[in-house]
Amino acid sequence: MATLLTLGRRMRQRIEGDELDYSLIPVLKSLWENGPTRHTTLAERLMLDASTVSRKVRYLEDRGLVGVRNDEQDGRARQVEIRPEGRRLLRQMIGRRHRLISSVLEGWPAPDRERLGELLDRFNRDLETKDTVSPHAGSEKRVS
Repeated sequence: MATLLTLGRRMRQRIEGDELDYSLIPVLKSLWENGPTRHTTLAERLMLDASTVSRKVRYLEDRGLVGVRNDEQDGRARQVEIRPEGRRLLRQMIGRRHRLISSVLEGWPAPDRERLGELLDRFNRDLETKDTVSPHAGSEKRVS
């Protein structure tokens, strides 16, 4: 667990040249891949609270990275879409992380790199299929 937490923390750290917080990458990436999206759909897709997504969208909108407009189907709903500047920043941030990972793995033998990819894919698939874990799961005291 400590290794996963450390990995997550390191990947979320700002990399020199980053203009945005890492937590905004999934928002921009989802908008790029899926096109204009309602706030509620974006929140569901990212598995985040709607108020969290609204704050992130507002932040991105204030910087001209996304546009927000009324939904044509339902005037009460709002659609969010990524703008060209948002695409540019997203490409830069993903590129920096890709270069970081590549530099770490460049000394690894090809079979080790392939195995790591296979294991991470398996871990992600298995994690996706699990139900939400009970807040008390794993809290039993261990007897040595």
